[in-house]
Formats: sequence, C-alpha cells, structure tokens
Amino acid sequence: MEPQGWARENKFFNDAVIAGARAYHRTEVNLRRRLLGLEPQSVKPLDPKQAIDVATSIMGELILFMLAGAAVAFEYNRCGALLGRPG
Repeated sequence: MEPQGWARENKFFNDAVIAGARAYHRTEVNLRRRLLGLEPQSVKPLDPKQAIDVATSIMGELILFMLAGAAVAFEYNRCGALLGRPG
C-alpha cells in the first residue's frame, strides 16, 4: 500500500491531523479577531476535507522552512570554516 493510502485509511493519523488543523484554524481566527479589536468567539470547526487541506498546507510550509533553515545553518558553518572561526 502506498503511503498516501495508509495515511487516508489510518484512523489515528487522520484524527490527529484533523484535530491539529482544527486547533490551528481556531487559534488563527481568534488571534485575527483580537488583532482587529474584536472579542474572540467560538469558531465553527472545519469539515474533515478542509481540515486535511489546512494540515497539508501547514506541513508543506514546515518542510520549506526546515529546508531554508538547514541551508542557512550550512552556509553559516561553511563561511565560518572559511574565515577560521569555530563552527
């Protein structure tokens, strides 16, 4: 079975991803309301398809930030080695 099929069929994984995406959405909406000077209120939970879309977006951004951070750390260490400073 391919990984995507496993992820779709695994109840624990699916529940964890959906719960995380819903929590992220709830936090984001309430934070935006606070920044606009409005009272936070209860947020309608995302349906499972929307929650999975939000979760995949978050995972994609996380991977990109990790790669960018690794590139910055690599360049910092490489330049430090060229300049003779300890890495």
